[in-house]
Amino acid sequence: MASETDLRHRFRDPETPEGTIDVDAVIRRARTRRRPRVLAAAGVSTLAAAAIVMQAGTMSMVGIVEAQANYTAFGIPVPYAVPQVIGLFVFSCAVLAELNRPPFDMPIADSEVIAGHMTEYSGLRFAFFLLTEFAGMVVFSAFIVVMYLGGWYIWPGIPMPDNALLANLLGTVVTLGKILLLVGVMTWLRSTFPRLREDQLQKFAWTVMIPLAILQIVVVAIFKVVA
Repeated sequence: MASETDLRHRFRDPETPEGTIDVDAVIRRARTRRRPRVLAAAGVSTLAAAAIVMQAGTMSMVGIVEAQANYTAFGIPVPYAVPQVIGLFVFSCAVLAELNRPPFDMPIADSEVIAGHMTEYSGLRFAFFLLTEFAGMVVFSAFIVVMYLGGWYIWPGIPMPDNALLANLLGTVVTLGKILLLVGVMTWLRSTFPRLREDQLQKFAWTVMIPLAILQIVVVAIFKVVA
């Protein structure tokens, strides 16, 4: 954990009096540290999503869910999370990095005494920051549900009820249940894994996740040609 003296040394502006912290400098440095991480996370998530689009044959979210409803692997109905388990892993890691969730919360570091560039915020503004983070968790969980977990279908091969109202109600409950499950997993990861350093994240992204995402695309392309 960084000491107060170390924090003041890192974030003190040379033009400000000794012993004071320039809040603008804290925000600038947090944004600077966030840019390469966001770039790596965006590249990884884009490659993972490209593999899904290749397998489903469509960029439509509804089309991807319907394609999973009829998908089988070796005659067994499974969602895309099974054949694209590598893509699910790298996309989930990219989502955590994009949301500043542990173990990729380097700019925020809210497990320390301070909370990164949000130290000077309190009350409603600080609540808005946290609500934005949790809203992002819900949105990205919805993307994972649609692309990898079969969307509103309980399981591929299990048809929806013929009654439209009942089908819509069941689909809504199933989708929200899957989303809440993923949000719970993200919360569990927060209290399980220690935070990585920025250089460790960059090395992990460019030497592990991006090659794995490209490998997933190659595997999907080969199976599409063979099939």
